[in-house]
Amino acid sequence: MLRFLANTGFAHSNRHGFGVGVPGLVVTYTFPPPVNGSSASGLFEAANSLTITSTTNAQGFATSSSFVANRSVGGYDVKVSFPKVGGGTAAGTFGDFNAPIPAPDVLPTSLLFSMVIGDKTPVAQTVTISSATNGYDAISDSTWIKLNLRTNRLMDVSVDPTGLAAGSYLGNVTVSGKTVISVRFTIFSKAFLSATISRINFGYVQGDGEMPLGQFFSVASSLRNVNLQISVKYNNPTTGNWLFGASMRGMTTPVQLQAVCGPRGMGPGTYVAESTSRRPMPPTARW
Repeated sequence: MLRFLANTGFAHSNRHGFGVGVPGLVVTYTFPPPVNGSSASGLFEAANSLTITSTTNAQGFATSSSFVANRSVGGYDVKVSFPKVGGGTAAGTFGDFNAPIPAPDVLPTSLLFSMVIGDKTPVAQTVTISSATNGYDAISDSTWIKLNLRTNRLMDVSVDPTGLAAGSYLGNVTVSGKTVISVRFTIFSKAFLSATISRINFGYVQGDGEMPLGQFFSVASSLRNVNLQISVKYNNPTTGNWLFGASMRGMTTPVQLQAVCGPRGMGPGTYVAESTSRRPMPPTARW
């Protein structure tokens, strides 16, 4: 903002001038010519012309719009001219400077997604962006990264597993050309479980003091460290509480399990049940 004073020309508004402010004065701003043949609108984004005007207010202040010189960091001079009181034209120049726009701040600075192949796609994650311009743009370098520029401060990032095999994928999202957010997407193979047995038989004579001995077997997985859950289904009869599965070393594959039969309260006959070893989601191994 400049203030135009009678008899003394103009002064920056943050400096002291002498004289009385002149209202209604038409001020002409002439910007530097285009560089290397570029157009004025490309050189000064807010101007669209090399010459603009503004009029002083009651206190003698003239205000122009903000100008960005081709988004370039550096200084340039602007010529200012206005009619003198009593005739003639006064002119002068003032310097302006484009400071670099700082890189936006983002939170979080990295994103992790994971899924088992064939399962549901991971939910989108939100990044908060703080920018000196109160806005941003963003691009990704990988087609499996999807962006939703939801507001001037919030961006949703999601991943698309379509066409991707099991493995680990790394990509980047660049915000306003300066700040990089790393994105890692891990797709795990679907695990399958297998047991070393498919059938166990227990025999017991009613009234004997000795209970049937437990029988051991192993469950393995195509992936290491898969958590297991053991469930029992009674087939004949459909109710019961006589078959149990126990682990000697925890419930993570590869694991050795023990099948235990508790016949108390059971009458003579044949009883059939099946036990399923599964991870929290399929697949399963039955014995």
